[in-house]
Amino acid sequence: MPVRHTFLGRSTDITRDPILDGKSSIFSNTSRTGGGSNSTAYEFSATGGTILTPGDGFTYHRFTSPGTFSVVNSTNLTLDYVVVGQGGNGRPGASNQGGGGGGGGGVRHGTTSFGTDDYEITAGPSHNIIKDSSSNVLHYATAGGPGGTAGGGSGSSGGSGGGGGGTSGGSTVASPDGVDPTAQGNNGGPGNSGRGGGGGGAGGASPGYTPNPAGIGGPALVLPNFTAIAPAGFAGGGGGGGVNPNTPAPSGGGNYGVGGNGGGSNAAVPRPGATSGTNGVVIFRYPINYPLGI
Repeated sequence: MPVRHTFLGRSTDITRDPILDGKSSIFSNTSRTGGGSNSTAYEFSATGGTILTPGDGFTYHRFTSPGTFSVVNSTNLTLDYVVVGQGGNGRPGASNQGGGGGGGGGVRHGTTSFGTDDYEITAGPSHNIIKDSSSNVLHYATAGGPGGTAGGGSGSSGGSGGGGGGTSGGSTVASPDGVDPTAQGNNGGPGNSGRGGGGGGAGGASPGYTPNPAGIGGPALVLPNFTAIAPAGFAGGGGGGGVNPNTPAPSGGGNYGVGGNGGGSNAAVPRPGATSGTNGVVIFRYPINYPLGI
């Protein structure tokens, strides 16, 4: 059954015809002007990634590994997008010193137009990128910085900076895609008195050193347009490793691109090990009944 939309005296029938391979989403759009017999057929299709329709009225294309997002018969398809880099790894603990937590991956998001093209998607571990068919970088999210080495190492820079392993936290870096604003994360927190610092998160900087147990990871960034499939948000920082108790501080959380926790010191056993950051993701979103051709 077509869904009828009326815009400025013109009615448009839009029919969704899904291809049953889990990788395509096709819409047929027929516009009629003034109720006459003349009509113009218009079909838009987008393929690639894992297609999700969680019941909120939108279609999502999710990429967790490299692939191609193909848009056909479109000159100005407006999409919401989010690109999330891999979270940085936490560092192991050492004698009387917890390791720094990893920074959350960088997050690039917004709404923009995508014309007919095959868009190259780099997704999963490391940096995550959207390019057009001419290899021009459109959006680039940097991986999070690893935590600092226990015993005095500084956190590394990245999408969000890693927490310090006894000294300063790492800083966030600007996205190299040049799209203003270029900010994509926050700074990691310093370590202190044997406790590792927390990694920065996409939603905020780490609160830094806390007496018990260590530096808390910076919060994840929750994006309202993507809560249907990522309710916990994106790219929280990893918690720093502790000492007496040697359990890590809380992570900033998130569904993708979360920094790994720092490992605990060997002042008590068992000593928790450091964890790795989680992979990033690229997601596109548009209405199921997209009003094309109007």
